[in-house]
Amino acid sequence: MAGKDPNIGVLRALFSSFADAPGGLKEELREIRFSGGLEYTFYQQFSLRGGVSIENVTKGNRNFLGFGVGYSGILNDQAWGMDFHYLVPLKTVTGVSPYQNSWGVSLKIAIRNLED
Repeated sequence: MAGKDPNIGVLRALFSSFADAPGGLKEELREIRFSGGLEYTFYQQFSLRGGVSIENVTKGNRNFLGFGVGYSGILNDQAWGMDFHYLVPLKTVTGVSPYQNSWGVSLKIAIRNLED
């Protein structure tokens, strides 16, 4: 923004970012994105999860439901897991998001002490 010094410290930048919207506090509150989800794990190995993410109409209106499944196990004394998820857009989005109708896969490995 014109007239603002961009060379400020980290803490000052962090706290001043809560009051820099041109529309004041009302616009700052519109910038909050609400997200939440639930996960259910059974047999300490399998997981089902779902969530929702809601953005204000004036800030992009990108709203999604997320669904996922996961597996965690032990292979050769090493903990590992695999997760899959899918994002479903809610309503018509104002802007196009690269995440809409997307699949995701993650692999996690916990490397332990191999000498035991």
